[in-house]
Amino acid sequence: MVTIDTVEEADIAELAQLEAYCFTEDEVTDDAALRRRAQAFPESYLAMKRDGAIIGMINVCVNNKHMICDAM
Repeated sequence: MVTIDTVEEADIAELAQLEAYCFTEDEVTDDAALRRRAQAFPESYLAMKRDGAIIGMINVCVNNKHMICDAM
């Protein structure tokens, strides 16, 4: 069964592994940044899980600005 839920502290290590797989060394985010995102944007930082294992994520910051940047 596939579920989509908000990210929890217990998900951070597995999300870091997914980040490392999906992004280059220059682009990958560390555990601390993932944790900050989950705390700052809980409604838009989601983990997709199949049978409890993370298989994807949605990581967005919703705002009203015309330009986006990496700084939170």
